[in-house]
Amino acid sequence: MTGKITSKKFFIIILITLHLSLLADNFIKFNEIAFLQKANKSKEVINLSIALAKTPAQQRKGLMKVNKMDEFQGMLFIFHKEDHRIFWMKDTYIPLDLIFLNKNKVIVGIVENNKPMSEKNIKIKKKAQYILELNAGFVKKYGVELGDKLIQ
Repeated sequence: MTGKITSKKFFIIILITLHLSLLADNFIKFNEIAFLQKANKSKEVINLSIALAKTPAQQRKGLMKVNKMDEFQGMLFIFHKEDHRIFWMKDTYIPLDLIFLNKNKVIVGIVENNKPMSEKNIKIKKKAQYILELNAGFVKKYGVELGDKLIQ
């Protein structure tokens, strides 16, 4: 056996490197802890494991190309100030519930069951500073509603 790399071996190495690069690019760390606190009398708290989207690049990418999230995982988009926010589901493979929060992290709007790959605008009439994306059906299953608060 020689130490010579054949074109076939080289091609395989390039493919593996490319594949690992794509996997790393699509890997999102859900390592931040947050809690959704119910506004009702029970003060029930739902524990979440979230990824943060703070930079414009992270916000543009969001959950695009993610194939699945665990039940209590999500992504929190953090903006510098309250404003009217418009989202879409382009290149997003999983259906999502979008939760709009004001500067105090109180829920001011919810848009449920957004369809994967859709370029339809997702927005509410109120201003928001934070957007929380969770698996579709989460809002209904856990009774998340306006006035609930995110604690991070």
